[in-house]
Amino acid sequence: MRVPVVLAVLTSLVLSFEVHAQGFASGDRAQPQTRLENGNNYLPACREFANNSHAGNAYMRGSCYGRVAAIFDVSKYLGICAPDGVSGGQMVSVVVQYLERNPARWHEAITVLIIDAMQHAWPCGRR
Repeated sequence: MRVPVVLAVLTSLVLSFEVHAQGFASGDRAQPQTRLENGNNYLPACREFANNSHAGNAYMRGSCYGRVAAIFDVSKYLGICAPDGVSGGQMVSVVVQYLERNPARWHEAITVLIIDAMQHAWPCGRR
């Protein structure tokens, strides 16, 4: 039982960080920069996915859905008890609504925000 929980946490951590290598500046090699993927840069893409829009960045829309779906796949280990039949669009809409109600948290890691949104929407024990 512990292995899936550890895998879920590791997956979330890996998905939370993205390394961006900078180009060359003034002949000196720039150091790679790690930046946190947060609500600020995911909310627009998640909104587009939830609205079935093809505007904006397709990679970011797919990344939003992929992160939400990955967390949903291990949801029972994270205290999330969604009912049967929840669609991908519904999952992303739950995340978008949560983010829109909590703008003070947009600087936080998107993975943490997705988990919080789903736990808020579908907590275990509330049936």
